[in-house]
Formats: sequence, C-alpha cells, structure tokens
Amino acid sequence: MWVDWKRFRPQITMTGSAAWPQGERYGWSGAVRDHDILFFKTGSGEITASNGRRIPVSPGTCLWLMPGDIYEGNQDPNDPITNHYIHFKLMDSDGSIRAHDEPKPPERIDNIDTASVEATFRRINTLLPYFSHDNRDGFTAERIEVAESILRGLLMDLDLATQHRQPDNAFGLQRHHSETVMRVLVDMQDRPEKYRSVQSLADQAGYSTGHFARMFRAVVGEWPEQFLIRLRIAQAKVLLTTSAMSINEIAETLGYSQTSFFSTQFRKKIGCSPREFRESRRSTAVH
Repeated sequence: MWVDWKRFRPQITMTGSAAWPQGERYGWSGAVRDHDILFFKTGSGEITASNGRRIPVSPGTCLWLMPGDIYEGNQDPNDPITNHYIHFKLMDSDGSIRAHDEPKPPERIDNIDTASVEATFRRINTLLPYFSHDNRDGFTAERIEVAESILRGLLMDLDLATQHRQPDNAFGLQRHHSETVMRVLVDMQDRPEKYRSVQSLADQAGYSTGHFARMFRAVVGEWPEQFLIRLRIAQAKVLLTTSAMSINEIAETLGYSQTSFFSTQFRKKIGCSPREFRESRRSTAVH
C-alpha cells in the first residue's frame, strides 16, 4: 500500500459539504495544505493536477488530493457540482506529519463501492459537521476519536483500491471484504444499539465471528471487541453528561447485561466510576 498504516493515523482538520455556484463556469485553483479527500454527489467537471493531468469528475468520483500539490477545478455550468470533503493530516506516534515526498496514491480512486464510500463520508460529516481548527473545541474528544477511526478505515480501503498490481481475483475478494466491513462499521455508528456483540456484527456481515474479526482488524486497525468497547464508553460519557438517565438505564441502553460490569469497564478505561464521572462533569458545569 502507499501508506504504512501501522505507522500513520489521520488527524482531521476540516469537514463539510460544498455546492458549487450554479449557472456559471465556476472554478478554483490553489495549493492543497493538507490531504483532502472529495466525494462528488452531483454535477460534472474536471480537476487539473500540477503535472497537467486532467481528471474528469462526475457523481460517484472520489479524489485524494495531496498536500503541497496545486490543483485547479472547473465545473460544467449546466451541471453544477456538490461534494463532500474531509481534510486531514497523516501523523505518526511521535506527532510528526508524513513527508510530502513519500509515496502517494493517484488522485482519482477507482474500483470503489460508491454507496459505501458516500455513507462513510456522511457519517463522518454527521459526527463532525463543518469541523475546523477554529471550532475544534466545540466537539468532544470522543466524537473526534470515533470519526478519525472511521476515516482511517476509509483511507485504508481507498489506498487498497489503488493497488492494481494484485491479481484481479485476489483484489476483488479483498475489496469485497473491505466494503462489507465498512458497511457494518457505518451502520454501527448510526445504530449502535443494534449491535451488542461481535457476533451481531458478524451476522450483519454474513461472516463467521472469527473471519469477521480478522477482516475488521485488517480494515480498521483494531479488533472489533476493542472498537465496540471504545464506542460504548464514548457514548456512555455523552449520556452521563447530557441525559438524566440512571446508570442502570445507560448500561442497558449500551447493551450491558450487568451494570456492575459496565461500571468496571468504564473505570478501567476512564479512571473513575460512571457516577464519579457524572458528578465531575456537573461540578465543572456549575463552575
């Protein structure tokens, strides 16, 4: 793959959707500061890269624009463009940004499941609507963490889709597994109450539990059990802060059969009990 995903993780810097002005041959040009992935929902036009290569865009096109490169975009005035966008940096564990001169995938990503990719863009934009450096403090760390985990899975899938050197049958099977996992991942974010175990995730994918777990780890970078726990704890923190639900009700909502186990798992991850966490948040709000 073009990126060493064991080393680098995305750090989102901006999200949103754009509607290019109608009735005119609207265009833009400029240097890309961060990595920028775009998914075109409607319209047609083209993006010209700094090397002069012209990239046609239409509904379903997915582009990965690279930092440091210069691009120019134009649309058909009779077919205006709307698109999702996510800007991000690739950071290693030491906080260093991936160098611009490292290997990079082509701008246009083909061989994708457009429905799955669009759903993933929508989910990230729902978690972090019009996120930017200026309003970062308005989003919880849990939302940002979940969104960046989903983005990492999407980027790995897009990166994999560029590996044309693999045999067609092997590539097609790997892509099918990635797309299946991404569909379940997006649905899990939209309807977390539906999934109370790894078995329920595997059933949704149509895989055995063991096979699904291996595919999930390959795409997302962690075991599904770990992701489920992180998702539940992140949701618990939101419910403890914003709702009047009891600890028992929150545990049941999140799929725990025993409140004591929920409290133990919460303390292990956060360092305090759910009740202590709620009281600390209320105390902070008062002051």
